[in-house]
Amino acid sequence: MGRNPYIVGAAVFQPNFYGRKTLVNELLDDNRKCIYLIGNRRTGKTSILRCVEDNTRGVGLFLNLQGTRGKTTLMSQELVRQIRKKAQKMPVLSRAEWGVPDDVCDVIETLADVAEANQLPVVLLWDEAEKLLELDAQQLECLRSALQDKRYLRTIITATKALRRLNHRPYTGETSPFLHGFETHYVSPLSDEEVADLVRQVKNPPEDRVQASDALLSEIIDLTGNHPFLVQVLCQRLFDDTSGKLRSIAERDLAVDDRLSSLFEIDYETLLPDEQTILRALSKRDASSEQDLRSALELETEHLHRCLLELGRLGYVRYDNGSYWVASHYLRTWLEKFLPRLPGALASAQPPAPLTEGASVSEDVALVQRQLAEARADLKLIEERISQYVLSTDVPLQLIKERRRLQELVARLGGKA
Repeated sequence: MGRNPYIVGAAVFQPNFYGRKTLVNELLDDNRKCIYLIGNRRTGKTSILRCVEDNTRGVGLFLNLQGTRGKTTLMSQELVRQIRKKAQKMPVLSRAEWGVPDDVCDVIETLADVAEANQLPVVLLWDEAEKLLELDAQQLECLRSALQDKRYLRTIITATKALRRLNHRPYTGETSPFLHGFETHYVSPLSDEEVADLVRQVKNPPEDRVQASDALLSEIIDLTGNHPFLVQVLCQRLFDDTSGKLRSIAERDLAVDDRLSSLFEIDYETLLPDEQTILRALSKRDASSEQDLRSALELETEHLHRCLLELGRLGYVRYDNGSYWVASHYLRTWLEKFLPRLPGALASAQPPAPLTEGASVSEDVALVQRQLAEARADLKLIEERISQYVLSTDVPLQLIKERRRLQELVARLGGKA
């Protein structure tokens, strides 16, 4: 074997798609009409949609919303293009008059009618659904009406947690927020068995499979937390083109490069402030019980439990035998060494420093202005996190207190700047 078999950064298709059998079967269930698939970047969301497209009982229509630039006309045109492409193998889709589309809701309604008239299951597979955040309230209400409550039409959208902000957008009518009616499913870490199959490339012919000892496999699992992208990055580094084996792990293989740092930074920004606080606390110790975290962070029991559950589902933390810890060596390294270097809200975990005694007036003013900018950035982040909750009664008390504290700090510093 000479070719490195580990695919980093691109969507994978059969036979290179490993794991996710339970999740894919859930997504293929015709009784699940609308699904919001939450996952961090580089966890395989696009590959999962492609797998559903290849295995659905009827017709799967994949649409990458990134290319539509948040414009419904482009969404409509791309959807019709995909329909016409599928019609080459499914002539029943040619019976409708699509014309020159500019109304995505009308196209979806027509598609639903064709599907029902021919008893043809159709599933819309929308990737990069954060682009829906760029639509206005009227467009979202139209889309929600077109997508939901259709007998033969299903919808699966993939995005990060950021898409939950749709639930807090103002609406023109009396309809529910866009994501109401969508089931939530998570792209969680792979199982140990799925990682073993991926590392050893068991779908390849025997002569093209990768040799990896059980001990090395255990190290890979511990270092990556079964994050599929991290597994492939590490294995790509370890693969020996000549022998077709994975060599032993060296210190250089544990480095967090710019690619990984960017990945962690963007994912970290999607977390709630308390989730970020928990991660930072866990990065400073080997493992912690829920009671230890509750005492150290002064978080309410139910709220802490919800945060830990969410962090676990998304692969940030692992849990075993009563203890939690940061899921991967690479994420922990980033939290310890890279996060403190970041400016503004991301790295801010301490109250602003007091004015320096003996400093000049200009130095004092500059310090206050810097503190004010950081406080405003923190407040903006808090407001964004609060907006992710559907009901105001769901917002944790800690988050409300932090917003009030920052509002008071901004007012106080604003009078000194």
